[in-house]
Amino acid sequence: MSIAFNAGSPSYTQANTTSDVVLDPTWVSGVVSGFTVQTSPNARLRYDGTDTKNVTITLAMACNQASGSNKNLEFGLFKNGAELAGSRSIRTTTTSDWGNITVVGSTTMATNDYIEVKSKTSASATIQYASLSLRVIGAV
Repeated sequence: MSIAFNAGSPSYTQANTTSDVVLDPTWVSGVVSGFTVQTSPNARLRYDGTDTKNVTITLAMACNQASGSNKNLEFGLFKNGAELAGSRSIRTTTTSDWGNITVVGSTTMATNDYIEVKSKTSASATIQYASLSLRVIGAV
């Protein structure tokens, strides 16, 4: 899944606070064999297969801060609402300075399990995304 790249007029912006909020872009589905892209109650990727799978999840993005002083920006991967241990990453954002970050996690997925991405900042900020890409790769 991904969003269209656009650094001139970011494809997705989100207000962040010091608490985790779910990233809720309009994903372009891409190849989602065995998964369903859901938009309600927010953006998530649900596993529809019947075999339990060990998966690796990779989130890659380019983002910046719309305005204000530098903020620390954290991302984490969540399965069924619980954070995947070891999946949280952090970068410092500055106004209009694009930076890349990659977040990686591993888990086991069974039918109807879902993946979400959450983020938070060290103080309130609006984060702009030029690109977002979420991939789940696994084996039975």
